[in-house]
Order: sequence, then C-alpha cells, then structure tokens
Amino acid sequence: RDGQVGTLLIDPKDILIQAGATISSEAISSEAMSGEAIGTALETNNVVLQADNDITVDDDITSATANNLTLRAGRSLTLNPNRRISLNGGDFTAIINDQPVNPGDRDPGMAQFLMESGSEILTNSGEVSILSGAFAEESRVNTTDATINTTQVNGSGNDITISAINDITTGSLITGLQNPTSPFEQPQTINSGHITIQSQQGNIETTDFIQVEALGEG
Repeated sequence: RDGQVGTLLIDPKDILIQAGATISSEAISSEAMSGEAIGTALETNNVVLQADNDITVDDDITSATANNLTLRAGRSLTLNPNRRISLNGGDFTAIINDQPVNPGDRDPGMAQFLMESGSEILTNSGEVSILSGAFAEESRVNTTDATINTTQVNGSGNDITISAINDITTGSLITGLQNPTSPFEQPQTINSGHITIQSQQGNIETTDFIQVEALGEG
C-alpha cells in the first residue's frame, strides 16, 4: 500500500445507510450498509457512494482519519433527523441530480439535498460541497433545521459551497469560530472558510446563523 489512500466506490440503484448492515457484495445487492462500516472503510480509503437514484443516511457516520467522503445521487440525498456525518479533516462532497450510471434506474421527481431537523455535517477543517448535477432540469437544497460546521478545535474552518438549479434554504453554516474561555483573553487568530451559495434560477433563503467568526460569548 506504501501509505497511499485508495478510493472505495459503491454503486447500486439506491443506498440506505442504516445500523446493522455491512459493506459487502451482499450489502451492495441489498442496497444497504451501516455508518460504522463506512467509517471503517474511511480509515484506509477515500469513499465514494454513488446511487443511480436516492441515498438516505439513517445512521451516524464517523471517521477517525482525514480521508474524503463523497455521496453522489442520481436524484436525491437525505440525512434523516438527528443523524450526523463527522469527519476528521476530510472533505465532504454531495452531488444530487448526478448523471446515473444506469439512467433507467433514476425515478421521476425533483432532485433534492435534504437535511432533516437536528442533522449535522461536521468536518473538523475539511471542505463541504453540496452541488447539483444537470441530469434533470430541477434541483433544490434544504438544510433549514440542520448544521454544517467545518471548524476544528482552535476555531479555524474551511469552505462551504452550496449550489442548486432551483431554491436553496439553509440553516446553521459555520466556517470559523472564535470563543475565548475567558472574557479577558485576547481573541485568537483563526483561518475562516468562505461560504458560497449559488442558485441558477431559484430563490436563496438563509437563517440568521451564518457564522464566519464570533467573539466571546455575547
């Protein structure tokens, strides 16, 4: 292996990430795998999960390494309520409305990236990119009641990029955080990431919690 990181690619019609399943030939045919198994795969590989139709995350995914996680869906990608994707410096990329390997497996309907209430994407300084392909003419992003956070312990963060063809609605976006333990401490120097939100032909709605940096506790 010589210290090189490979890429593990999984490619069925739909992918359901749920507790108790494992990545294997049987798992791929049944279109289910666990968050724990994906975390294990991330120990030695960048991981790409590509589905011709939908990807549903219904289990937490945690990585102890700086390897990257990419989710590509021919139609939609959903993080169920209170689910967390937690990386350790690796980049997270999600692509909806992607070009399917087998276009006949892609069901009708608007493509959507949806983070349900309480769900989180945490990267510990890795970049986050939520993007739309152009397979169909419509796509949207909704993270209203969720959190995307690229910061690490010292407060420095990385970029968040969100794009869609149609409407984008965001919740908490955090790319840098300064928070001294005492009001008498001087704020530390941090490197904050950029936040880019782009819709081709829809509306963009953000909450009040887009944070590039914050000082103190009030």
